[in-house]
Amino acid sequence: MNKKRCKILFFFGLMLFTNIITNTSYAVGPICTEAFGNKDSDDSLKMIDLYGKCISEGLGCNRQYSAAYTNRGAHYRNLSRLDEALTDLNKAIELDPKNKFAYKQRAKIYTAMGKTKEAEADEKIAKKLN
Repeated sequence: MNKKRCKILFFFGLMLFTNIITNTSYAVGPICTEAFGNKDSDDSLKMIDLYGKCISEGLGCNRQYSAAYTNRGAHYRNLSRLDEALTDLNKAIELDPKNKFAYKQRAKIYTAMGKTKEAEADEKIAKKLN
């Protein structure tokens, strides 16, 4: 391979890599696009299903998975399915410990469960992450 072609391929690869690293879009496929595009939907059952499919379909990085688990957890909370919500929010925090929204949602779950100390601890962490 000549040097010019090698440089072009290297440059193209570097551009592609940079685009992947800096891309902040959460939506990878059409299911994820729909899920993240409608995250505030009132149809929690539909959104739980979409986020489940999105997680199964695959996302680009832990931050994206964390956002999906956070959003699905919020929809579980809307349906008073607190144990499932807590499981998702724990996973979201495990994947991205700087996800302040996951801490805020988990604080709401703990409050609903009567776990005041845990709720206060999560609120404190969320405030520090602002």
